[in-house]
Amino acid sequence: MINANHTQLGTPLTTLTSTDSFNVYDSHSENEFTDETGVDVVNRFSQLQIDQQAKTVGLEHQRCLTHSFNRWNLNDRHPDIFLIKPDFTVVQCHGHGEGFRSFRAESMVPNQYGIFYYEVLLYVHNKRSFLGVGFATKALALDEFVGQGQMSFGYGSNGTFWNSNRFVQNKYDEFSRNDIVGCGLNYASQQVFFTLNGKRIDGTPILSVASLPKNLYPCATVYLVGDMIEANFGPQFLYNLADEVGFSAM
Repeated sequence: MINANHTQLGTPLTTLTSTDSFNVYDSHSENEFTDETGVDVVNRFSQLQIDQQAKTVGLEHQRCLTHSFNRWNLNDRHPDIFLIKPDFTVVQCHGHGEGFRSFRAESMVPNQYGIFYYEVLLYVHNKRSFLGVGFATKALALDEFVGQGQMSFGYGSNGTFWNSNRFVQNKYDEFSRNDIVGCGLNYASQQVFFTLNGKRIDGTPILSVASLPKNLYPCATVYLVGDMIEANFGPQFLYNLADEVGFSAM
């Protein structure tokens, strides 16, 4: 069972099994649901490089990395999206049928010089599902896919990149269960970039940051009931952000 300390930011989750349970909070109905079925996953957050924290601290001292506390927003999510206590970084899709269910983070991306980055770990992903991670303004409707709505930019699980409802790249690496997907804004190089399992996807800059709105939020979309993901808003990541500084210099 996920305990009260399971999602301290930057700390790995304990691997779930099919008999595990967890608490889900639904602010739409003000009810707490218990004994939901867990999933058997390999927790790739435990694969963080030993020296990642030191490198991250170094970046912060150089004022290259923008980082602040964040979590998914109870008041800015599709009604079928349930947040898991205590830190609201883990979400699961409930409800019925198929359809896009999106949700945004509480804190807006700092629109200043530096690098903003976060990662998402997929616990449950049906082969028929279509997940997306990226950034969106408040203009994205919560029944739209991140990247397909106006003022949103996303990486789809089928390997496509989206910029306000148009393909930017097709096809890159697909992602599914147990994968860790990263989304970043590099203001120095004026690029939006994505990573998969700790590696930067070549060719992923999809637009100039100079053209981005200043009110972007981390945003994700799930499609099928049972889809579950966890966000890691830092400061430790699977991707080595020190490498991103190298991209800035190119």
